[in-house]
Amino acid sequence: TVMPSVTLPCHMSLFHSVTPQRHGITTNLYLPMARPINGLFEQLSMARKVSAMFYGWEPLRDVARPDSLKYASYVNAYSADNTDGELTELALQRIRQSKPDFVFLYMVETDDKGGHDCGWMTQTYLQCISNALGNVKMVWEELHDEYTIIVTADHGGHERNHGSDLPEDMTIPQFFIGPDFEPGK
Repeated sequence: TVMPSVTLPCHMSLFHSVTPQRHGITTNLYLPMARPINGLFEQLSMARKVSAMFYGWEPLRDVARPDSLKYASYVNAYSADNTDGELTELALQRIRQSKPDFVFLYMVETDDKGGHDCGWMTQTYLQCISNALGNVKMVWEELHDEYTIIVTADHGGHERNHGSDLPEDMTIPQFFIGPDFEPGK
């Protein structure tokens, strides 16, 4: 991932393909870019593609500029017991109804309830990962013939923190599932 290994800077880098030094987001507080660049959602919109975003951490709304998303749903992670499951179901419903070209599904519980509340690599954290992978499996079982699925994280963590350049904070998983990707590579 990028430094600082914090959620909003990491997502801005993922969606804009530049470092925090270029996009200017170095904390979880959004500030408009001094020299704006289009991100993935804007590029897709300019190509007349339909994008959707389902997320459980409210500041992520800023990874997409206004009018670049056709659909978006936010579920407050503190108001639901199964935020990731609720977000997954909302995304699946939207996909069934509208078949958007690109869907971003952000599952928050691994970071929030697992890492910050209980600590990275604790039993609770590992259960949150298992739950998230169960949601990914549901998406795959329903959509693997229609969509390429990419699973990644924005940052890692250690103890109950992240944001440093420790390998535990900087190393993230990436899984690509679809006809363009050979299994096991």
